[in-house]
Amino acid sequence: MEFFYNVDALSPERIKHTFVGRQWLLDDLVGILKKQPKGAGVQHVLIVAPRGMGKTTVFLMLGFAVEESPLRKRWQVVRFREESYSITDAGEFWMEAIRQLSLTVADRELEAQMKKLAAECRASGELESGMVALLKDWAHKHRTRLLLLVENFDEILSQIHSEEESSRLRNVLMNDGTVMLIAAATSFFEETRGYDKPLYNFFKVYNLEGLAQAQTEELLYRRAELDGNMDFREYLKANAGRVRALSHFTGGNPRLVLMLYAVLADANLVEVKTGLEKLLDEVTPYFKAKTEILAPQQRKILDQIARESSRTSVGQSPTAIAQAIRLTPNLVSSQLQRMAKTGYVRAVNVRGRTGYYTLSEPLFALWYQMRFGREARERMQWLVEFLRAWYDQRELGTETERLCDRMSELLMAGQRQAVREGLEYGRLLTEAMTDQPAQFRAKVRIALHHFEAEEWQSGLRLLDELINSGCQGDELSAAYAFRATVQAAIAPPVDALVDIDKALQHGSRDVGVLWQLKADQLLKLERFAKALEAADRALELRDATADRGEVQRVRGIALFKVGRWMEARAALGEFLRIKPDHPKADMLNQMMRVADRADDYERHLQVGLQRWPGDSFVRDFVLSHRLLTSVELGDDSRIAGYWGELSNQESGGEWLRTFVYVISTLVQSSQPSLVRKMIAKLGDHPQLFPLRLALEYLDTHDRDLIEKLSPEVRGVVEDIVQRLEKQ
Repeated sequence: MEFFYNVDALSPERIKHTFVGRQWLLDDLVGILKKQPKGAGVQHVLIVAPRGMGKTTVFLMLGFAVEESPLRKRWQVVRFREESYSITDAGEFWMEAIRQLSLTVADRELEAQMKKLAAECRASGELESGMVALLKDWAHKHRTRLLLLVENFDEILSQIHSEEESSRLRNVLMNDGTVMLIAAATSFFEETRGYDKPLYNFFKVYNLEGLAQAQTEELLYRRAELDGNMDFREYLKANAGRVRALSHFTGGNPRLVLMLYAVLADANLVEVKTGLEKLLDEVTPYFKAKTEILAPQQRKILDQIARESSRTSVGQSPTAIAQAIRLTPNLVSSQLQRMAKTGYVRAVNVRGRTGYYTLSEPLFALWYQMRFGREARERMQWLVEFLRAWYDQRELGTETERLCDRMSELLMAGQRQAVREGLEYGRLLTEAMTDQPAQFRAKVRIALHHFEAEEWQSGLRLLDELINSGCQGDELSAAYAFRATVQAAIAPPVDALVDIDKALQHGSRDVGVLWQLKADQLLKLERFAKALEAADRALELRDATADRGEVQRVRGIALFKVGRWMEARAALGEFLRIKPDHPKADMLNQMMRVADRADDYERHLQVGLQRWPGDSFVRDFVLSHRLLTSVELGDDSRIAGYWGELSNQESGGEWLRTFVYVISTLVQSSQPSLVRKMIAKLGDHPQLFPLRLALEYLDTHDRDLIEKLSPEVRGVVEDIVQRLEKQ
C-alpha cells in the first residue's frame, strides 16, 4: 500500500532506505543542534520547499538522528501535526506544543495540567504565559531542551494573523534557550520577507531544490530494492531516457517521482495511460493546494504559463505574459522572480535569450491540460508529450506493433469497445513519434484497424491528418489511395472520384486498382462510357493490384448499358469464369441472356427496317420493341428516346394496336409510370377502360370502384392491379 501523502505511516526502515538527496540538510541540522548555546541565542531554522519535496521526511529523519544518538539526552523532539488548524494565537501555539509533547512521551499528568490551565486562562496573553511556563517547567524537570518541528508554519502564522502575537512568539524563542524551532513552509511568507515584520531575518533559511537526475535514479533504485526488484539498476542503465523523463516531468519532486514509478514500473501502454490518468487525478489536491496559497496576481501568472506550456512546451517572456493577462511587464517580472525563488517557475534560455520562464514541474502543465483543455484532443496532448519523453522512437514502434496485434485478437473475439479504446491509445502513440516514415506506417496500420472495426470516420480523420501533415511522394500518394479505397466503399461516388484522381495525380503505385475503383464509381454514377474507358485502362496496365474479375464485371455492365450486347456478354462471361461463385452470379447470367435476346431482336429489327423501310407498322413495331428492351435493361435514357419517337407517330389503327401491345407488355413488366403516359396519349378508347380503372384504384385504393363491376371485368381489373403493384 502506498503512502504518498502520509509518510508517517511508513516504517522507519522504509523511510531511511528511500532517503535520497537530502543528507546534506540532515547533517547541517544535526550540526546546528550540536552547536546550540545553552542559554538564549538559539539558532532557529526555516525550510522552504514546495509540497512533496521531502520536508516531512527530513523531519522524520532528524527525529531518528536525535533518538539514535547522544543528542537524545539533550533534546526532546516534538513534531506538530502537518495541519494545525486549531492554532489562532500564540497561546494556542504553545498549548499545541505541550499537547504533542505529552502524546510523544505519554505524559498524562502533563496533559491534565495543560487542560486545567486552558480552562482557567481566558485571555490569550494569560494562556500564552501559562503554557510557556508549563513547558519550561517540564523541560527543567526532565533536564532536556525541546526541538519543535513545525510544518506549514506559514499557514499557522496566517491563522494567528497578528503582528503582536508574532512578536510575543519571537520573544519567547529568542530570549529562552529551552526551545529550538525548525519550521517548514511551502514558500517565503510575508512575516519573513517584510523588513518591518517581527520574524524578518529571524531564521536560518534552507531552500530544498528538486532531485538531480542521479539522485532521482538512486531514489528509484532504492524503491525497487524494497519491492524486491533487484534487477532494476540494470534496467535504469538501459533506460536512462526514462529517468530523464521522470526528472523532467516531476521537476525532481520526490513524491511525484515515486508516484510515477508506482504507475510506470513494468506497465504496458494501456496501463500507462490509465495509471497516469489516475495519478493526475490523485495529485489534484496537491496542485490545487499549491496554487491556492499564491497571491491572486501570481495565480494569474501561473495559469497563463500552464496554458501556454500545455500547447507549446517553451518558455514565455514577462512581456508576453503581461500582454496575455493585462498586467504591466515590470509587475509580472517582479512576481516571476518571487515565484522562481519559491520553486513554482524557473528561468530558461529561449533562442539564446534569458529571462524566459516555464513551470518548474512540467507535470503541473500535464495536469492543467488534462483538467482544463478546451477540446478532447487538447486534453489528451499531455499523454502525447509524456509518451514522447518516456519511450524512444524504437520503443514507440514496438509498442504500436504490439498494440495492433492485440487489436487484431480483440476484433476476432468481437470485443469492439476494447478495440476502440486501444486504437485511441494507438493514435496517441503515433502522435508521439518523430520519425516521419515510421509514424506514417504506424498511422496507416492504426487507420486500417479503425476500418476493420467499422470506425470509418475515425479512420478517415487519421488519413486526413496524414495527407495534411506535409508528407510527400509515395507516402502522399499512398495516403490518397488508401482514402480513395475507403471512400469508394462508404462515400458518394463523386467524393471517391476526387480522391482517386488525386492519388493518380500523385503517382500512386496502386495505379491498377485506382483505375478499377474509378470505373466502378463512374458505373454507379451511370456514366457508362467513362466507366468503360476507366475499366479498359485498368486492363491495359496489366497491374497486379487490379482485380481483373471486377474490372470485367464493370466492363460487362457498362457495355450492356450502351447496347454493345455481344461485348457485354463476353466481358460478363469472363467475370463469371474468374468468379463463378460471386453473390451476383445469377443476376449477371440473367443479363447475359437478356443481352443475347436484345442482340437477336436488334438484328431482326434491322432486317425488317431494311426490307420495308417505309412501312409505318414495321417502324412502330421496331420502336416498340426497342422501348420494351430498354425497359427490361433499365436504360432510362433510351426509354425516354424511344418513347418520344413512338409518341410522335400519327394515330391510326396499326399505331393503336402497337400501343395496346406495348401497354400490355408494360403492365406485365410492372411499369405504371409509362402505362399512364401511354393512356394519356391514346385518349378515351373503350378498350382501355379496365386499365384506366386499375390505375384509378392504385391512386385511391377505393374498393367500390372494383366491387360494382361485373365479374368478368372485375377479374381483368384485379389482374392488372396485381401486376402493376409489383413495382
